[in-house]
Amino acid sequence: MHGITNSAQRIIFKKYGADVVFSEMVSAMGLNYNNQKTIAKTKYSPKEKPIIIQVFGNTIDETIKAALFAQAIGADGIDFNCGCPARSMIASGHGGRLLLEPDKLIDILFTIKKNINLPLSLKTRIGYDQILPPSFYKKIVTQSHIDCLIIHGRTVKQKYQGQANWDQVKQISQSLSVPVIGSGDIVDPFQAVKHIKKYTPAGIMIGRGALGNPWIFQQSRAILSGIKIRPRFNIKKIIKIILEHSRLMIKQTGQEQLAIIQMRKHYGWYIKNFPQAKSYRQQLFQAASLKQVKKILTQL
Repeated sequence: MHGITNSAQRIIFKKYGADVVFSEMVSAMGLNYNNQKTIAKTKYSPKEKPIIIQVFGNTIDETIKAALFAQAIGADGIDFNCGCPARSMIASGHGGRLLLEPDKLIDILFTIKKNINLPLSLKTRIGYDQILPPSFYKKIVTQSHIDCLIIHGRTVKQKYQGQANWDQVKQISQSLSVPVIGSGDIVDPFQAVKHIKKYTPAGIMIGRGALGNPWIFQQSRAILSGIKIRPRFNIKKIIKIILEHSRLMIKQTGQEQLAIIQMRKHYGWYIKNFPQAKSYRQQLFQAASLKQVKKILTQL
């Protein structure tokens, strides 16, 4: 997730049970122009492995170079984004816009796959402005030779409105020979396990549902193993994770105040279900140091 799943967040996700983590979307053009902010998005800690570098682009030359760059820095796989619904991405011909140009998409994926020695996945949606049939995705997978399809149960035009259509995701999954990973609206471990068993047995991807709730991965794995869990962590454990996440962010940025500012949205997600969450959130949004954060958290 852009601006969210940086190295600090990914380390937290891995520690609390995620099998695989993905980088933020990395611009192929940015890498080609040696943009330092873009390159920074590809940096990771050994604690995050296996890690997939997620790239976006709309030309073959740029995306090949970006994929080779990701391979050279030790990524465990490449994910090509063809699902982002952001207005700027669509306007520039990136992300979900490529669903309207399937032949171009196939050419890009086929050429990337031919030039790398890593697994290649495609992250996309069930359609652009209307639901596309499973045969559409079968053609892409068959002709591009990608290794995995990751599909979100909304159209690009829907963005994040309405409910994810998991029945359509299941139909696509059952029609393909490669693993299909489902995504959309998974916010608790019981739901996660249900979706794996019912819709996409190859696995699921959890994004927004893990924000302020990183233990969802650990809990989902426990349920799959037949272990009973408590749906929620206690306050002391959550505070411990918040401070751990904050320290990782400080280490990543090298600037305490900047790190705390970047953590503010995360504080909101972590404490959203606490009593008097609004009041504490307002205080945390004004904090500028780890010391101040700690002082506020001791009042929870």
